Amino acid sequence: AGYHLKPNAASDSLRGSDNSACCDQIMCSGNSNSSHDHECKAPERILKSGSDSIAGSGDATCCDDLCTSSAFTCSAGYHLKPNAASDSLRGSDNSACCDQIMCSGNSNSSHDHECKAPERILKSGSDSIAGSGDATCCDDLCTSSAFTCSAGYHLKP
Repeated sequence: AGYHLKPNAASDSLRGSDNSACCDQIMCSGNSNSSHDHECKAPERILKSGSDSIAGSGDATCCDDLCTSSAFTCSAGYHLKPNAASDSLRGSDNSACCDQIMCSGNSNSSHDHECKAPERILKSGSDSIAGSGDATCCDDLCTSSAFTCSAGYHLKP
């Protein structure tokens, strides 16, 4: 197990009686006998990068999860990276598959926050503020009915 005969093993010129002389190690892909190349069994897995230099077979050894796996969901406060749907983004954790939700400027604009109150506006630099919700992402406008200038002050023009 783990080796297959070299392609020229049947010739009279190949001599030996051990694996190093007569056999090639089975790799995940790129074997001289392609019937030994591994195919990932799960549809949401893909051969690891450099699989032709990884000795072995089986999904655990040869395959990576895709971020689009139905078994993976981004944690709260994160969304799938835009290229996750391309079936080429490998991973099974937030750092590989997800972007943190910011108040604005998200790669998926449906996660951008819109201030609910009409007298509120997105904070300056909202694209670098993690989170959502008016309390995190919005500032009151000076014209807010909830704001009144102190005695001796008036609204700026």
